Amino acid sequence: MLAELRNRLGDELERLSHELTVRIPDELASSQAGPTLETTLELERVVQRRVRLLGQLVAGLAAADPRTIWPDRAGYGSTVRVRDIARGDEETYTLLTGDLIDPRDGQISLASPIGNALLGRRAGEEITVITPWGARRYEILLLATLPQKLGVDVGEPDARRVA
Repeated sequence: MLAELRNRLGDELERLSHELTVRIPDELASSQAGPTLETTLELERVVQRRVRLLGQLVAGLAAADPRTIWPDRAGYGSTVRVRDIARGDEETYTLLTGDLIDPRDGQISLASPIGNALLGRRAGEEITVITPWGARRYEILLLATLPQKLGVDVGEPDARRVA
């Protein structure tokens, strides 16, 4: 499965690199000021962010424990949407490893308190996270694992919204 994940990540990086180096510059060159230019520049920012995340995933995959990559449970590379049960606030996190984590982009380490609490959990489950400010309870609303996001067939998906 790791080899297929690496291949899919590489394919996606290649596709997005083409977007950044060929398609988007062509669109920018042909567009005038206005909505098309703004839309193209926003697309460029989105693609750059995606390329950065894919690069982080590739780099971290070498160091990630393969036992933390599941088709149906939160693990390395998963994106998880949680709701703080007491406050009702929702947050979305991408679980990563390494030094390149950017919390401003919702990236958290598997070794962090919330990352560790999410590890191995499924959508619909509740977790308790011990923080310096006390225990906080969260409900997992949405789960998209790395294999699901890359289309690697490893079984039934569990990416579902919980009411």
